Amino acid sequence: MEIDIKESYIDLGASGSFTSVNQIFSALKTIYFEPSASRSGRVIDATMVLSGSTNPPTLDLLFFPVSSSLSSSISSSLQSQQFSMSFAQMANCVGRVRVLGSDFQNVGGHMVANLYNLNLTFQGNGLYLIGVYQTSSAVTYTANSTYLNIGYELGQNKQTLF
Repeated sequence: MEIDIKESYIDLGASGSFTSVNQIFSALKTIYFEPSASRSGRVIDATMVLSGSTNPPTLDLLFFPVSSSLSSSISSSLQSQQFSMSFAQMANCVGRVRVLGSDFQNVGGHMVANLYNLNLTFQGNGLYLIGVYQTSSAVTYTANSTYLNIGYELGQNKQTLF
């Protein structure tokens, strides 16, 4: 069985002030998308780099295999708003990774968190991410100061047998 190891470098787009628990930190972001193929995959690890604050937040990274039903509810215009999602939409979530403030270390004046052995599996033609701020203390980020690097693997294309 052939496995493709991939890496996705994502500007989370988080900017502005975050002051309370359950705020949208990062609107819907595409990690992987192949419109013509349905594949199984696994998120292996992630590295988050934040700049502009030495007060590391706690974040929930929510992973979804579909974007169409989520794009209207989690658009970039809603960033910094309270996170809310219907149960039908949340039922599609394939995993949550919590990044704790204690996971971050100050490296060269930037906050860096490495998360290993995530082993988060998914199936479909895409994988998408929503970031949710989960800290009660205030922090402000400027544009282009929040990045996530995700390592993942993809299995073979699923073939229809009909």
